[in-house]
Amino acid sequence: MTNAEQRSDCEGPVDIVGQARLGAGIKGFTEEPAFVILHMIGLTGKGDLKLTQYSKAFWDGSEQPVRQPISLKQAATVMNVMMADIRAGALKPDKLDDFDALVWTNLSYVGFIATNDAWAFRGSDGSGEAAVVFEINTHSFFDGCHAKIGGQPAYVFINHMKDKQANDLGPHPDPFKYSMFFRVPVVTRPRSSPPRKLTLIIDPGGANMGPRGRP
Repeated sequence: MTNAEQRSDCEGPVDIVGQARLGAGIKGFTEEPAFVILHMIGLTGKGDLKLTQYSKAFWDGSEQPVRQPISLKQAATVMNVMMADIRAGALKPDKLDDFDALVWTNLSYVGFIATNDAWAFRGSDGSGEAAVVFEINTHSFFDGCHAKIGGQPAYVFINHMKDKQANDLGPHPDPFKYSMFFRVPVVTRPRSSPPRKLTLIIDPGGANMGPRGRP
């Protein structure tokens, strides 16, 4: 994740999730997250879709914890450190393994990471095609960009936890539904050069739950 001056991989047509709201200082979208969620996405050996979620709050250890916001410039570095902790077993997965059970309760950076070899998010080649499209709820999710997290292809964005008027979400759930687009290599007979790629679409849902969680 990068700031406005470093968004070279987001140039050209940008989907609505890729719009820079925090970096551009747009009113209502200037608060930096102090919470990070990583979703590892891939296929099991049996061909089933697998989701593993990891999350971490960046709050200090005082009796009344204070948020420690993460800037856009720092976000990718923080996610890479989290990935190193995941691989070392120091960061344990959350108790969630179903896309449709996603419940987000914090202003946060969200990273989706492709774990299968040669998978790539659509648009990572500079085509301008959207990697993530929210069919329901496009007023919370912005500042999206392609990245490499732990050496793996990722698409990251901010969940600003906003309603349609860019106000903080109230006490009621705000449902969302989205599609993620991957380019997946396909083995053909005879083999093609370069290898052909299939577009894989994953379209789960979830809910933002306000008011935002605080330390």
